[in-house]
Amino acid sequence: MQSYFSYSTNNQVKYFSGLPIPTTCKEQNYMNFTFNEVPQFTVSYSNQVCPGNYSEASMTCTNKQLMTNNGLLFTSQFDFSSFTTISCSLQISNINVSSNATTAELEMTAKQIQLLTSTTNLDKNQATEAVDVISSITNVIVNNGNNVSTQLLTDILATV
Repeated sequence: MQSYFSYSTNNQVKYFSGLPIPTTCKEQNYMNFTFNEVPQFTVSYSNQVCPGNYSEASMTCTNKQLMTNNGLLFTSQFDFSSFTTISCSLQISNINVSSNATTAELEMTAKQIQLLTSTTNLDKNQATEAVDVISSITNVIVNNGNNVSTQLLTDILATV
């Protein structure tokens, strides 16, 4: 049986008087992509990049709470359900947002934009196109009353 101290050290569990202290997600290999260590509640971009110098995949580092005999433990882990990959042939200018898009479709579009803008080398035209897509997503949400998920907001904020 592993000791509490050993478990908390190996899994980066940290707390102070029961209050969580933000931790990091350790480097992770997933689906043939490598994601670097990042702080909790941060998007990690894969080390594998497309010719346009943007990442091919992303994944979010989230918190994890475990109830144990010793109390509530707080740690971080990659959220595999947030894993997203795109085709390297995709361009911002090719992304269209349907006025009837579902929340799931809006989430996917936001993830695509997030990856396509993961480089700091966007030109003025690409930046304008990305803002236009985010604006279109926002308009669909407002006009159609789509539910706004935490994931959608995370993807939009990571883009901006």
